[in-house]
Amino acid sequence: ANILSSLDEKIEINNQINKKLEEMAQTIFKQWFVDFEFLNEEGVPYKSSGGAMVESELGMIPEGWEVQTIESLCDANQAS
Repeated sequence: ANILSSLDEKIEINNQINKKLEEMAQTIFKQWFVDFEFLNEEGVPYKSSGGAMVESELGMIPEGWEVQTIESLCDANQAS
């Protein structure tokens, strides 16, 4: 019973770690790809430090970025 209790505790800790990692990933995704506050070459947030933005079909995006489909960037493997 002691072994099962220990395993249950480890599983719960892993679940908590996974939840925290998912929250962190979502926060970073929003910061970089929604708010455009990824770190620039000087190590400061891009948009709020005056990073150039240009109009695109999806709205304003960082200068030098392009709007593309995943299909235009990847080769699909139809063998499966």
